[in-house]
Amino acid sequence: MPTLFISILFLKILEKPKDVCIYEPREKFLKSGTSQVSAYRVGEEWKDGPCMLCKCVQKGETVESVCSLRECLQLEAHVDYSEYDLEVVEGDDDCCPDIKRIACKVNDTIYKVC
Repeated sequence: MPTLFISILFLKILEKPKDVCIYEPREKFLKSGTSQVSAYRVGEEWKDGPCMLCKCVQKGETVESVCSLRECLQLEAHVDYSEYDLEVVEGDDDCCPDIKRIACKVNDTIYKVC
């Protein structure tokens, strides 16, 4: 089912259906200074910017938007950190950069060719 877009003016006039979440995107507001309110049905998911995933959920008698922020892996926490010299590079993912092996580590020596 397609997402419904509703202007703020109409939200003040219309009564919100009981199975709809009204959501004002934070990411677009921060970038443009203006906002467009969206309505989502229970179960619908959407992204608010590259790192925020949201879902419209039923909680008892009410519905609400639940959003989670994706956290990017830090270089030091990468599984290859102890055995490789790593580099952060911009990747296909808009949220988190890619981590690339650039050299091997053996004891305290770094070898550029792996």
